[in-house]
Amino acid sequence: GVGATPGEEAHGGYTFCGLAALSLLGAAHRLRLPPLVRWLVGRQMAHAGGFQGRTNKLVDSCYSFWQGGAFPLVQSLLQSRGELAPGGAIYNAPALLDYLIV
Repeated sequence: GVGATPGEEAHGGYTFCGLAALSLLGAAHRLRLPPLVRWLVGRQMAHAGGFQGRTNKLVDSCYSFWQGGAFPLVQSLLQSRGELAPGGAIYNAPALLDYLIV
């Protein structure tokens, strides 16, 4: 994930904003994508379907927005690199929708 400054704890909002900014600038290649993906995927909690914004925090709808919004960007990057098939998913979208809507 991305923290406020180098070496700080990763945070859902910073991760989305950093990823989106680098994507818009055409500089997403500067990210260490495998650890970023591992961190993002690890924030979705199986028991609830939503996302936590930081390690060892509770799931909540705000972080589910930020973390959920990062996945289309990551999936697009992975597809452009040939590392994810078109239509492939790396998170459980139905579980996230259940968490947010139900």
